[in-house]
Amino acid sequence: MNLKKWSPWNWLHQEGKTASEVPVSSRQSSNYPMARFRQEMDRLFDDMLHSFKFPELPEFGLGREWAGLLKPNLDISEGKESYSISVELPGVSKEDVKVSLDGQRLTISGEKKHESEEKREDYHCVERSYGSFMRILTLPDNADGERLHANFKNGVLTLKVPKAGDVAVKGREVEIKGD
Repeated sequence: MNLKKWSPWNWLHQEGKTASEVPVSSRQSSNYPMARFRQEMDRLFDDMLHSFKFPELPEFGLGREWAGLLKPNLDISEGKESYSISVELPGVSKEDVKVSLDGQRLTISGEKKHESEEKREDYHCVERSYGSFMRILTLPDNADGERLHANFKNGVLTLKVPKAGDVAVKGREVEIKGD
């Protein structure tokens, strides 16, 4: 009996891991033991902080408007012929978003730039905020990343990933169409 079909695909199983933990086509040299030690210590501290459920970043002074940006909300749905991924990116322009695919690893990243200026007779105020985000998704084995396409409209990035049989996916950047 194949129980794999009864368990849902974990799209986010690589998200939240440090770069040293995510299997990507990169070379790590064993000639630098201190670098490996530092990566392992970083991973241990990240795991510890995550397990203690420390407050979200807005509590540390980043402000509520950046809470959703550091880890944008996304919806993933499955149809008969494709998967659909919608990512909420209010206030972010299409040019500041990057979608790339490396094997079955889909990376959505970008940045938001905000500047407001208020002038009155008695004072002058300029506020600037910058932030970046990255979401890493692992596509299911039957997803055809070669035919993945992206559309950006009204602050929502929509990705369509057709289903296919066994396919070998190469790394590439995905063109984002829309506004």
